[in-house]
Amino acid sequence: MCTTMIITKGATADGSMVVTHSDDDELSDQRVVRVPAADHPAGARRAIMAESYPYPRMVTSERGPAYDTPGWPSTELIGHIPQVAHTYAYFDGNYGIVNEHNLMMGECTNGAKYEPRYVNGEEADWAGRHVRLWFAPDVSYTSVFAPFYVKCTDFPWSYQSGDPRALDRTSAWWAFDFVANWARLNFQRMTGADILPLQAEKEREAFAAVAAVDEAVRADPDRALETITDFGISHAASLLEAWWSLADRLVAKYSDGYINPPAEVRAMPIPIGYPATWLAATDYANGPVSYAMKG
Repeated sequence: MCTTMIITKGATADGSMVVTHSDDDELSDQRVVRVPAADHPAGARRAIMAESYPYPRMVTSERGPAYDTPGWPSTELIGHIPQVAHTYAYFDGNYGIVNEHNLMMGECTNGAKYEPRYVNGEEADWAGRHVRLWFAPDVSYTSVFAPFYVKCTDFPWSYQSGDPRALDRTSAWWAFDFVANWARLNFQRMTGADILPLQAEKEREAFAAVAAVDEAVRADPDRALETITDFGISHAASLLEAWWSLADRLVAKYSDGYINPPAEVRAMPIPIGYPATWLAATDYANGPVSYAMKG
């Protein structure tokens, strides 16, 4: 199920307006894709494609390089509609997220007895003064929300790639999904001691970096697009590296049910043991000291 939330400026501490949306699509296509702006000749037609969620959700050369997926057949066309002279750049998931002029979209899924195969809808436009997209590729509790300016001219490939059927260290979704899954070995300890502290650190850094970028844009507006685009790409690369580094640490630190010291520390591993409540409810408080033989 998906959840959409809208928070108006009167309900936020800094007067910001927040539009947020969660998308629970299991192991379907996890990418967020930037579709570039484009000019179209008179009489052009826009292709309407069949709905699809598994990776790759769409294969076409008409929606930017990220959807031109080698080795896959083109997505089925179900029709065409008249194309406008110019289409804005936008970020795309299983549906449009936000365009370069801050038009945002979301949906909330509800069950129904009848669902038509294909539906059309109308878009409502509104203007915003200063909008960023904050995006987390995986479960929000164990992921880091990264900021991207919706007017950027390029988008990091790490967020536009990732096949959920094959581990890929160049994919942001895989970095966060791996950590979320590995944490299930000892969720309370890994999240409390390792994941959430780093998450808070990286999001604090992101807020500070956004403030610095905003100031740089005000100081040199002629380079605004270059500045915000470079920031999005470099910040995403830094976050990807940090989260894979965390993943590697978690694998080594909690190997074999211990808390293992970091590589630079010469010390013995610390046994984690079991919760006191579990031990009290079993006869294993001192471990298996005897075994009942069954005849």
